[in-house]
Amino acid sequence: MELAGGERPTIVIGGKGSSLSSADVYAVARGFRKVAIDPAALERFSRSKSPPPHPAAVESISKILTSAESRAALVVLINKLVVSDGAVRPIFLSLIGEIIGLQSGHSSLDFGSSGGLVTSLFKLIGKHPDEFVGATKDEISLLEKSSAASVGICAMLDCCASALVKLSDAVAAFSCEAARADVALFDLPPSGDGFSIKDETDVAADIKAFLFGSKTVGQLNSGPFSGIPAVHGTFRGAVRALHGRTGVELNSSINVRKNAVGVVSRWKEDALVALVLPLAMSIQSMCELSLGRAMTVATFLGNEEKEKS
Repeated sequence: MELAGGERPTIVIGGKGSSLSSADVYAVARGFRKVAIDPAALERFSRSKSPPPHPAAVESISKILTSAESRAALVVLINKLVVSDGAVRPIFLSLIGEIIGLQSGHSSLDFGSSGGLVTSLFKLIGKHPDEFVGATKDEISLLEKSSAASVGICAMLDCCASALVKLSDAVAAFSCEAARADVALFDLPPSGDGFSIKDETDVAADIKAFLFGSKTVGQLNSGPFSGIPAVHGTFRGAVRALHGRTGVELNSSINVRKNAVGVVSRWKEDALVALVLPLAMSIQSMCELSLGRAMTVATFLGNEEKEKS
């Protein structure tokens, strides 16, 4: 999805003191922003000596992503290439930057292997296989260690889930008001005494803030409402854990001199999966709780209409 009309804002990669956020990755992935590489970063790489590139071996297992996911992965990848200590050719960085800016074709990129990615990158810009210049040893190492696809997808999840935290609480508060729920349900003990969980007390406090001054809250004490602090608190904890890890993965550098590339990449991706699964489960619980609240609200409003007639 591209912005209609006007010039899109630009995210500069590799600038002094700059860092990449999940919101930046999401904006580029959805076509809301462009990417540019800081000229000083390109100059720095042009002074480094790179060994001659060689054709990258293509493995048989492919990993094809959606266009948005592919752009997210490329943003992560180009940032990793810039902040790491490998000898990367400026032309390789410019190639990735050019591909991010294309209007279409990103879903054809193969993130299943470093060789498959390099080959699909050149194909996407119309290079014939005979023109492939391949990639250097450092570039291949960085591609394999970056876990760009997994980190990019997690960044998109992080951006969307972070926005959902306040939104889900607001919707829950509106449903409480619509069904005349008892605001006393959210009177939880302070989290510092060891008898409550901070995320749950924070949710309860936010719900009470939304409902402050409302003249429609009543005495309804129902499960779909009393479960809000626990379920939404768990969601907050899962979002915070993913956000913290994603921020680190987006901007951490890679040491190309370390071995065990495949092992490092695998365990990094396993760690991300271990954070995404609780997030998915908490979202499912929120959906079930939301459905219960919606049914309660519908029943309450239906009964109210019957009483009026």
